[in-house]
Amino acid sequence: MRTLFARWTPGTGVRTRPILRLRAGAERGDPAAAFDLGSAYLHGRGVIANGPSAARWLTVAAEGGHAEAQYELGRLLAGRAPEAPGFALRWFEAASSANETCAAANRALLFPDGMTLAPDLEAAFRWTERAAESGHAEAQAQLGFFRANGLGCERSYDDARAWYERAAVSGVARADLGLGALILYGLGCKADPTAALPHLERAADKGEATAAYLLATILLEGPHPDEASATPYLKQAADGSVAAAQHAFASLKLRSGRRSDIEDADNLLRAAARQSFLPAILDLAELHSRGGAVEPNLGESAHWFRKAADLGDAHAAFTLGEFHARGEGVPRLPREAVRWFRRAAEAGHSVAAYNLAVFLRDGIGIDQDEAEALSWFRCAAEGDFRPAFVQLGRMHLNGRGTEANPTAAATWFEKAADRGEPDAKMALALMRLSGTNTGPRDELGEKLLREAAEAGYVPAMKELARVHLDSGTTDDDMALSLRWYHEAAEAGDIDAMVAMGHFTAPGLGISPDAKVSATWFERAADAGHREAAFRLAVLHCTGVGVPKNLARAVERYAVAANAGHPTAQFNLAVMTLRGQGTVADPQAALSWYERAAENGMPEAQYALGRHLADGDVVEQDLAAARRWLERAAGAGHPDAKARLV
Repeated sequence: MRTLFARWTPGTGVRTRPILRLRAGAERGDPAAAFDLGSAYLHGRGVIANGPSAARWLTVAAEGGHAEAQYELGRLLAGRAPEAPGFALRWFEAASSANETCAAANRALLFPDGMTLAPDLEAAFRWTERAAESGHAEAQAQLGFFRANGLGCERSYDDARAWYERAAVSGVARADLGLGALILYGLGCKADPTAALPHLERAADKGEATAAYLLATILLEGPHPDEASATPYLKQAADGSVAAAQHAFASLKLRSGRRSDIEDADNLLRAAARQSFLPAILDLAELHSRGGAVEPNLGESAHWFRKAADLGDAHAAFTLGEFHARGEGVPRLPREAVRWFRRAAEAGHSVAAYNLAVFLRDGIGIDQDEAEALSWFRCAAEGDFRPAFVQLGRMHLNGRGTEANPTAAATWFEKAADRGEPDAKMALALMRLSGTNTGPRDELGEKLLREAAEAGYVPAMKELARVHLDSGTTDDDMALSLRWYHEAAEAGDIDAMVAMGHFTAPGLGISPDAKVSATWFERAADAGHREAAFRLAVLHCTGVGVPKNLARAVERYAVAANAGHPTAQFNLAVMTLRGQGTVADPQAALSWYERAAENGMPEAQYALGRHLADGDVVEQDLAAARRWLERAAGAGHPDAKARLV
C-alpha cells in the first residue's frame, strides 16, 4: 500500500509524519498523534477532509488533556466542520441509485465515521472551557464569545468580560474586539463608546476587520461625525469582507457622485450581497430600479429584489409582484404577480394583501374568489391600509364575497372617512343622499361629498356638480354646479371638460361663451373624447366659437367616426360625398354611411338605402336597398316609409 504523507507548514497540527503512523499512534491513545490526525481530517491534508473523523480523533486528544485539541474540537462542534466534498456526495448519490447496499458498504469503508457532523453547542462550550481553564488564550477569547451570546451555556456578560480580559492580556485580538463590543453596546455595563475605542483600536491594528467596522460606526454616528477618520477603518473592514462595512462604505461612495466611486460602490454592494447581506441586496435593487447613480435596469433590479424576497423580505416580494403585474424588468405575468403578492401578504405586508385581494376579486391571474378577496381586504385593513376600508365597504354594499349588508358597508366607509379617505366620504355621501340604510335624505351626505371634493377628489367634484344641477334651478345651484365641473375639468377630468363645453355653449343659459365652450371641447377632444371631437367638428362647420374651417371639421369628424360615433360617421359620409373640406370620394362616403347605418342610425340607413336604390353612387342593388329602407322605416324614419309604399 502506498504511504500517504501530509506535508504543510509547522503550527498547523501535522508535522511531516506518515498518516498511517499517526493513525497507529492515535489508536494507542497518544494525544499528540491523535491531535495531528484529527487536524489532518479537519483541514483535508493528506486525507479527504471529514468532520466526523476530525471530531473522533480530536476527542481522543482532548480527553488526553491536549489543550489545542480541546480548543479545535470546540470550534469544530460549534459548526466549523468541513463540508463533505461535493464529489463524494455526488458519487454516493449516483452509486445509491445503482446499488444502495454496495454504496453504503463503500461509504462505510471510505468514511467510517460518517460524512457530516451536526453541531453540538453544549459539547463545544465544555471543550472550549477546558482549554480556556488550562490557559489557552484563543480558547479564553472563544469562551468569552460563547458566554456573551449564550451558546451552549447560559448568557453571562460578566463571565464573558472576565474571559475576554484574560485573553486580551495575552494579546488575542478577538478578545479586545469582544471587550470593545460589550462596552460599546452596554452589555453587562453602561454603554460607553469612548471607553470601547482603545480595545477596538488594538483589535483593528491586529487585523480584526469587525473591530475596524465598529470603530468606523463610532466615528460616523457619534456627536461629532468624522467621516475622514472613519473611512480608512471602513475600507479595512470592507477589505476584510465584513458585509455591513462593505454596505456602509458603498453608501459613502454613492454620495460622492463620482463615476469611479459609483462603480466601486456597486462592487462593494455586490460583495456584501454575495454574503446574503439583506440591506446591500435591497440597495442594489433600489439603485438599479430608480437609476440616478447608475443607468436604470429593471431586469437587474428584479434580480436583486428576488434575492431579497428569497431571504424573507416582504417588501421585496411585494415589489416583485408589482413588476410582474406591470411587466417591468420581468415578463408581465399576473399569475406570478399573485404568487409574490401572496408571499408578501402572508408576511404581513398590508399593501400586498390589498393587491392580492383585488386580483382575487377580479379573477386576475387566479380563479375569482370574492370570499378570499374579502378576507385579504380585512388583512390589509388590519394593517391600517385605508383603501382597504373603502373596498370592504363596497364589498358589503354590493354583496360580493358576503351577503349584502348596507349597515356593515356604512361602518367600513365611516372608518375610512374618519381617516380622511375622500372616496369613502363620497361613498358614504351617496348612501345618505340615496337614503340607503340612512332613512330620509340628509344634509350630512352633501357635507361629506363637499369635503371629498374640497380634498381634491375629482369623482366627488363631478358628483357634487350633478347634485347641485339636479337639486333645483336656482342661480346658486347652477353656479355651484358650474364651479365643481370647472374644478374637475381643471384637474384633468375629460368628462368634466365636455360638461363645461356644454354649459358654456350659447343657448344653454348657464354661462354662455362660444369661445370658452369651443376651448373646453377642444381640450377634451385632444384628450381622446369622441363626443368632444364631434362637437368641435360641428363648431368648425358653423364657425361658432372657432373660425369656420371645413377641413378641420372633417379631421375632427374622422376622429369621432373612427371611435364609433354614429352621427360623426353620418356627417363625415355627407361631407366626403359632397367634397366638403376634403376630396370627394363616393366609395369612402358609402363606407361611412354603412358604418353609421350598422350602428343603428335611421338617417344613415335611409341614405344608404336610397343610394343603393337610385344607383347614383354605387351600382344599383334593390334587394340591399329594401333591407336598409325597411330598417330605417322600422326605426320611424318617415321618408323611408314613403319610399317603401
